[in-house]
Amino acid sequence: MFSAAFDSLRSSLPSFTTLPNFDFSSFKPADELPYIDDFENTEDDKIVKKREILEKLLDNLSIEDFPTFLLSAFDNIRLGKEANSIHPFNTFEFFLSPDRIERTKKIYHKTGVLFLFETFKKESIKGFSCFLKERHERDELLPHLDNFCEKTKKDKTLLKSLIDAGDFDKFAEEVLVNF
Repeated sequence: MFSAAFDSLRSSLPSFTTLPNFDFSSFKPADELPYIDDFENTEDDKIVKKREILEKLLDNLSIEDFPTFLLSAFDNIRLGKEANSIHPFNTFEFFLSPDRIERTKKIYHKTGVLFLFETFKKESIKGFSCFLKERHERDELLPHLDNFCEKTKKDKTLLKSLIDAGDFDKFAEEVLVNF
């Protein structure tokens, strides 16, 4: 009986092929921030505003109820565009900080009957991958890798090998999913 109800629900939802593909070029920020060593404690007004954006985005994306999650979709797109000016390492450090890691797990470790969340997660990884690649091409990753790995307790050798191989999907997945 549960199986039939689930199949009925699934058939009433849009298929994966009809879900929107994100055009990440439209997410390119007008100005990008460099890596900021002490992003969490910098009191510059611009950085404080960026942290507030990340905090709201993290709150919205960690919503576990899918209808409520969908209601915040347009706000999330707006916030995501604003957050893309932040160096990806600073964003990852922010998401993985001790007081935020549980919300990050809600985003990247969703389980059960949440197949649409899985699509979002994959698109999110692709977005981070795109911005990591661009930052790497401008030599804005490797100079900060030591500090990033120290702050996030990530394996520097593994992450450097992923950067060297240009496997930014795997890099983002390693940082956001494998913790």
